[in-house]
Amino acid sequence: MSGAIFVSDPMCSWCWGMAPAISEVVESLGDRISFDIRLGGINTDSVRPVGAYGRRRLDLLWDEVTAVTGQTFSHQLPEGTVYNSQLPCLALEGARDISGKPPFLFTDRLQQLFLGRASISIIKTSYLKPGRNSISIQTGC
Repeated sequence: MSGAIFVSDPMCSWCWGMAPAISEVVESLGDRISFDIRLGGINTDSVRPVGAYGRRRLDLLWDEVTAVTGQTFSHQLPEGTVYNSQLPCLALEGARDISGKPPFLFTDRLQQLFLGRASISIIKTSYLKPGRNSISIQTGC
């Protein structure tokens, strides 16, 4: 079987913008092509919260991604957000280990929380580990 690898990141604006198209391809061709996802890692050395300038730049980027892809953003970056995707990427690789499958669904859920409708900081471990506020890792990962 032929294969395709998508490179993504749960905090990447363009990855969120392309998510519906990638989901459509995986769903329509998944019986003929093996798909996998590899995680990039954005600003893995970043430790400071996004400031006013960074927020303005993100708003412009989100508008551009929406204009090109049609995907919408909440435009509500949680206060104190550090744009560092190391923990979410590690959580996604953990989901892969648990489920034995590429974590497409879990990646989409994290992107929805952070970039989509919820505006939740996904670098908080409460959303990345089992518990009351967490996202469950299902076999359909």
